[in-house]
Amino acid sequence: MHLIVAMLCTVKEIPELFIIRRPDMTIVAFDSNVIGIFEVNEILSSKGWHLNPLKRPNSIHICVTLQHVPIVDKFLKDVKEFVETVSYS
Repeated sequence: MHLIVAMLCTVKEIPELFIIRRPDMTIVAFDSNVIGIFEVNEILSSKGWHLNPLKRPNSIHICVTLQHVPIVDKFLKDVKEFVETVSYS
């Protein structure tokens, strides 16, 4: 659960993003009212991250598993960077 909390806290620190709802399990979904969330997803995908796009509301989510433990810091760094990229384009 520590990994989920770390992801939630980091996403909350990114002003352009918001958490859809606090997860009951290991799925973290987020969206934006400021930038195109699917554009962020495309950039993440091009860099090797695979999140799932959702509809109603448009958002993306990741199912967090033990395989994410060693790479969570890199993932969160990339999310911040790519959100900034989309924000300034």
